[in-house]
Amino acid sequence: MFVLSPSGNKPVCLLCNESIAVVKQSNIKRHFEKKHATFNEQFPIASQIRKDKVTSLKSNLARSQLVLVRSMTKQEKAMEASLRVTWLIAKKKKPFTDAELVKDCVLAVVESVCDEKDKPGLTAAVKEIPLSDTTAGRRVDILGEKSFDILRASIQKSTKFSIALDESTDKADVAQLAVYVRYLNENIFAEELLCLLPLVGHTGAQDVYTVLTEFLERHDIDRQRIVSLATDGAPSMIGRVNGLAKRLTDDIPNLVTFHCIIHQSVLCARLSGELADAMTTIMKLVNFLRSTSSLQHRLFKAFLSEVDAEYDDLLVHNDVRWLSKGKVLQRFWILKEEVHQYLQTLSSEKAAGFADKLNNENFMQIVAFLCDIFQYLNDLNVKLQGRKHNVADLIENISAFRSKLVLFHTDISSRKLLHFSTMKAAVGHALPSVDLSVMTSFIEQLMTNFEERFDNFKIKKEVLVLLRNPFHVDIAGDIAHEVAVATCFNFINESEFQLQLVDLQNDEALKAGFSMSSDAEDFWIVQAVRYPIVREVALTLLTMFGSTYVCESSFSTMNLIKNRQRMRLGDKRLEHSLRIATTACVPDFKKLAQDRTCNFSH
Repeated sequence: MFVLSPSGNKPVCLLCNESIAVVKQSNIKRHFEKKHATFNEQFPIASQIRKDKVTSLKSNLARSQLVLVRSMTKQEKAMEASLRVTWLIAKKKKPFTDAELVKDCVLAVVESVCDEKDKPGLTAAVKEIPLSDTTAGRRVDILGEKSFDILRASIQKSTKFSIALDESTDKADVAQLAVYVRYLNENIFAEELLCLLPLVGHTGAQDVYTVLTEFLERHDIDRQRIVSLATDGAPSMIGRVNGLAKRLTDDIPNLVTFHCIIHQSVLCARLSGELADAMTTIMKLVNFLRSTSSLQHRLFKAFLSEVDAEYDDLLVHNDVRWLSKGKVLQRFWILKEEVHQYLQTLSSEKAAGFADKLNNENFMQIVAFLCDIFQYLNDLNVKLQGRKHNVADLIENISAFRSKLVLFHTDISSRKLLHFSTMKAAVGHALPSVDLSVMTSFIEQLMTNFEERFDNFKIKKEVLVLLRNPFHVDIAGDIAHEVAVATCFNFINESEFQLQLVDLQNDEALKAGFSMSSDAEDFWIVQAVRYPIVREVALTLLTMFGSTYVCESSFSTMNLIKNRQRMRLGDKRLEHSLRIATTACVPDFKKLAQDRTCNFSH
């Protein structure tokens, strides 16, 4: 009178539906004789009535088990739907309370477009999906933890990885350390948020070092496999004695540390003298028109509308935003005539002072020069920004800009102004007599700043060229020596590297594959496997971060998630939300739903 349960490991009594813990004849016999002693009298062994009874009992058990399986599947589907909706809400950086709004929207759609016979079933199914704000918060925790588990497993399987980190404060004035990791994952270089660590109290080098190393140890991530570290220019990060880079280098001798290339390029363009005075004056003028009073700002916008200006307002400068100065100057130059007309309508001494400045030809020529040069600096900055940029990409753009500076210097010195159209229009026919020494001095200073910051870059240009075109590398030059002496390549034998590079350059099939490939990463990952030493050098370079752009962009996302309406969002849930919003991987929702207990009460 026993059958095996659906799992196949416990016998189930057909008479009372109880299960026996162990499949043993003595246990089964004891249960039958103790609880069902009269059954043999009512249904004799080998009789037809007994066979009919057993058949009926089996059918009842099968039906009850089928109802249970269907119920569990129904719950799992509701759980899966809840996970998917929560994932999309977190991906779009929306508050958890929007989950209930999604359910109301789906119910409205069902009510409007479904047939009457399907409507009750669909409505009931949607109503059973748990989507309260507390449930959505717990789902975010589940999804964030699962995403991190996938990331950690990938990092632990990787032979090397690089990190970029930066610190900023959220809307609740909590200092948050964003740490990103770049590594080779299944033939693709991935950039993922490793962690968002709150810094309680001070944010010095020792504090950052402590929370970072404790995190790596807690999650069993080997820091000896870190090949490079990219940070901003704060003293706590790049200090030579006690900075974070110095502390990590003491622990990891082969570590290469970078001061963010984007930050360095911005530092090269610091203004001084007349140029700084002109920039300050323009910023004060913009603030005067926009920030003195709301009434004046409204009147200024109304004036621009009346005269049919190209834009309806000026832009405000913000030092935190890299492209701000150039955009403010461009907008001002386009509206300079309208601004001058509006200033003349005002009776204040301050407005008269600004109007006099706009009448000064020398001042306006300097402003025109700043418009042109900051346009080029902004173009460089835009090229340096973005994900999936390796060190070679950034240094190539820096090298190209340095060559442009030589061209700009020659252009201004010769008074042709081919590359300074705004300045040429401002100077006009007076060009032969205009003093351009301020402009040429600034270009010279730019050239000097870029040379000082990038000539002694820790990865030599000859090594970076290897990534772009290994077939044009001069084997007889310094490439093998530069690789051998580089800190991150001390495991490379100079002789073996040189011999493999010779073989690679004479591999015609590989050369043909390189010419047809538009992606250097794909070439080194897939095609160059026959030359492991050269390939290892290339992959190490491709793993490195050249900037902290990913950290900077994630702070913008963090402030969208933890805004003024969500100030109470906890640090851990903020990290999970940021991970979901920035990650490229998607968890298996169906498996998560099947692995966890479902609950309709929320």
